Amino acid sequence: MSSLTAYITLARPHHYIKNGFVVVPLFFAHELMNPLLLTTVMLGIGAFCLASSAVYVLNDIADVEKDRAHSVKQHRPLAAGTVSRKGAVAFLAPLLFCSGMLGVLWTNTAFFLLLCTYVVLNVAYSLVLQRIIMADVLCVAAGFVIRVFAGAVLIDVRVSGWLLTMTLLLALFITFAKRRCDLALMAPGNDAQGAIYNRQVLSRLLVGLAVVTSLCYVAYTLWPAVIREHQAPRLYISAIWVVLGMGRYMAVVFRSQQDCSPVRTVLRDTYLQACVVLWVVTMGILIY
Repeated sequence: MSSLTAYITLARPHHYIKNGFVVVPLFFAHELMNPLLLTTVMLGIGAFCLASSAVYVLNDIADVEKDRAHSVKQHRPLAAGTVSRKGAVAFLAPLLFCSGMLGVLWTNTAFFLLLCTYVVLNVAYSLVLQRIIMADVLCVAAGFVIRVFAGAVLIDVRVSGWLLTMTLLLALFITFAKRRCDLALMAPGNDAQGAIYNRQVLSRLLVGLAVVTSLCYVAYTLWPAVIREHQAPRLYISAIWVVLGMGRYMAVVFRSQQDCSPVRTVLRDTYLQACVVLWVVTMGILIY
């Protein structure tokens, strides 16, 4: 692996897809076709991409020894030795600086504060919270909620309780799914997340969260105030793709013997990709 490739891998650009949650408020505010607001949101996503890369670098620095005992994470640049700890620290600084500058100069104060909250929360996660049962999962899930809030303040719209609830439930679902995969891949004797979670308990949590999230989404599409807001009485049609997508994700997680992180799972599973695309298209047609 070349030095440049190693640093790009360290930044984990394939995880930038998670920052798409910043655009969610714009989509539901019926402003996706507004070029000015869309540009503002894209700049916000750029700031989060840089910040998330910095967070991943910090997390790899903190977990380098633990990652070497993991069947998948041992190939990460720091764990594999293709990037030194000193080099990672030197890479971390400009990522944070550029993210902060983008947040300060081209967005607004509220967005910048949320961006800082995201970074501080993830620093706490890397150093302390990831070793505390439930706190680690809530911390990761909070990152998705912060992204949604950040997208809302960028375009000055109110975040609905429905949107926050479904974001939190979905984030908890995919985070617990990731914990279950980590447990399956854990090397014997490693004291990471596998030591504080039980595979059977995680499986039950996933099933419960899938049911609750699906029911919550169906209730959202049938809620009279939501129908009036979007002027779309057939929103319930989009629930088909939500239920199918969550069912497929669970099936992949339960039978997987390899890394099934949310991003990698979606990127390599055409069934899940189809569910996501069809949901976006269906919602776009219904509310636009």
